[in-house]
Amino acid sequence: MANLLLVRAAGRQKEIALRTALGAGRFRIVRQMITESVLLALAGGALGTLLAIWGVELLVKLSAGSIPPTAQVRIDATVLASHS
Repeated sequence: MANLLLVRAAGRQKEIALRTALGAGRFRIVRQMITESVLLALAGGALGTLLAIWGVELLVKLSAGSIPPTAQVRIDATVLASHS
């Protein structure tokens, strides 16, 4: 994700130069980039959480009966919240 953001920022140099030439302040440009980065991070985190939940459910369903302890495998909301 970080590499994608870096590539995107490098590709936007012309846009940033144009905004600066039109009078946009440094704070406004930085605020826009931070806002976009936070929104992308939140979307990526939400998507990753959904994939983890679905993946665990799939793992439990596929291994039902073959490995008994997998019935206890689940996503722990406490751990998820503390690492977010």
